[in-house]
Amino acid sequence: MQSTEVAVVTGAGGMRSIGRAVAVRLAQDGYDVVISDFQRPDDRVADDERAANWAGLASVAQEIAQLGPRTLPVVCDLTNASDIEHLIGQAIGEFGRLDVLVNTARAFTYPEQVEAIELTVEAWDHVNAVNVRGPMLTCRGAARAMIDANISGRIVNVSSLASHKPTAGSAPYCCSKAALDMLTQVLALELGPHGIRVNAVNPGTIASNRVSLMERDRAEREGIALADFRRQQLAIAAATNPLRRVGQPDDVADVVAFLVADGSRHISGQCIDITGGPA
Repeated sequence: MQSTEVAVVTGAGGMRSIGRAVAVRLAQDGYDVVISDFQRPDDRVADDERAANWAGLASVAQEIAQLGPRTLPVVCDLTNASDIEHLIGQAIGEFGRLDVLVNTARAFTYPEQVEAIELTVEAWDHVNAVNVRGPMLTCRGAARAMIDANISGRIVNVSSLASHKPTAGSAPYCCSKAALDMLTQVLALELGPHGIRVNAVNPGTIASNRVSLMERDRAEREGIALADFRRQQLAIAAATNPLRRVGQPDDVADVVAFLVADGSRHISGQCIDITGGPA
C-alpha cells in the first residue's frame, strides 16, 4: 500500500495567512502536513489573533489533527540555512518521505516602505533572504529528497503580483518576487527530467492578517488604528477589482491544491496570477 503523501508548507502560522489556508486544504485532500513559520515577536501578532488566543503553529497543528492527517509543526527562520536544513530533515525523519513543498512565507520592506535611494542594505538583504534565498534553499533541500527517493514531487512558490507590477517604495519586495518567479522557471527546467513539477502563484491583494510593519507605520502616521487602516485599504482594493471583491487565503489555497494534484500533471514552470482580473 502506498504511503500517505507528505507536504511541507512554510509561513503557515498566521490565523488568516495563505500558509495556514494551504496547509489546511492539503490536509483536507489527505496529505500529512509539516507546517513551519518563524517565531513572531509580539508586535507582529495581529489584534484578532490575540482576541482569539491564537497560538500560531500549535493552533494550525490542532486544526489539521482534527481533520485526521498527521502533522508536525517546526519553527523555521528562512533567513537561517541551518533552520531550513532542520525543517527538511524533520519532515523526512518523521514521515519518511516528501512529496510536496509550498513556500508561502514572505517579507515586505523592513522596517518601513521607502524609496530605493533611501533604502538600507540591511532592509534589502532581509527581504531577499526571506523571499529568494529561503525558497531557494527549501526547494534545493526538498528536490534532493524527492530525487533520492525517486518521487515525482511538486513545488509551488507563492510569489506576488508585485513580481511584474512594480510599486514605488517597494524595490526589495518587487525585485525579490521577480527573482522568485525566475527561480521557479529555472527549477522547472532543471527538475522536470526528474519528474518534479515547479510552479508559482502570484496573488494580488489578499485579506490576510499578517502584520506588516509598513501598514502599522502608515496607520500610525495617519492617526488611525491598524484594523481601521486595513479595512480602508481592502475596501479600496475591492472597489477597483474587476470582480469587486478582495482575494481570500482560500482563493490561493485552491489554486495551490490544483497545482499539486494529478489534474495539473502537464503544468510546470508557470506563474499564475490570482488577482480577480487584469491588474
